[in-house]
Amino acid sequence: RLLSLPVDKIEPDLRWALDLIASKDLKLDWVELTDDLWLWERDCKRIKWAEEFLKTSKEDFNAD
Repeated sequence: RLLSLPVDKIEPDLRWALDLIASKDLKLDWVELTDDLWLWERDCKRIKWAEEFLKTSKEDFNAD
């Protein structure tokens, strides 16, 4: 759902994602996040996020 939202509607889903990152003690590059949000309306940014999510999910699945 996050990837389908326009930047002005992203806050609740982004907050959930940030809480999830914090709960797993993962590092977050705040500069990269703000850069990505600045260009959120570009498909290339959303595709990058989707690819990173899928890569992380696959790694988590394989670790179990």
